[in-house]
Amino acid sequence: MKTRSAKTIAIGCLTLILLVAGARTSTMGQEIEQTGDAQKTSDSSQNSVIGVWETTVTPRNCLTGEAAGPAFIGLVTFHKGGTVSEYGANPATPFRTPGHGIWQAAPWLGEDRYLMNFTFIPLTPAGAPVGRLKVSQTLEYKRYLDQSSTTGGFQLFSPSGIVIGSGCSTSTATRFR
Repeated sequence: MKTRSAKTIAIGCLTLILLVAGARTSTMGQEIEQTGDAQKTSDSSQNSVIGVWETTVTPRNCLTGEAAGPAFIGLVTFHKGGTVSEYGANPATPFRTPGHGIWQAAPWLGEDRYLMNFTFIPLTPAGAPVGRLKVSQTLEYKRYLDQSSTTGGFQLFSPSGIVIGSGCSTSTATRFR
């Protein structure tokens, strides 16, 4: 009786192990398929703004268009679905959070035009928030050259929401490969 019970438990455990192993193999196959689909999405995004871009941003005088400070480099990622992530190495805001925002196609402005808005929090060297900086840009995407350019501006808000500064900027970008 004990031997029969032990055999039943052993067969049950073995069956459970095989089921779990089979489920894991199936899950791994799904991950591979999803990775393949993600690769297809990435490949098809070559003719869209979706992807990672290396940028060079130039602060501008809003009235004259002249450079108002040194150009700086950054990264912008346009995510499928309309969100954007950004980080700029601007000497004017050396301590800051990454930028997060939204983008959308703007065909009413012309072919291959997009609107992008993002925000980040400038910080003091001690890490205290200074306020919130909001950036709004119009982007022109040079579809088959993997290049883009933007024009727009920014507003710096105090922690209480009052505008305490503003300015303009342009940028150029190349798709990261």
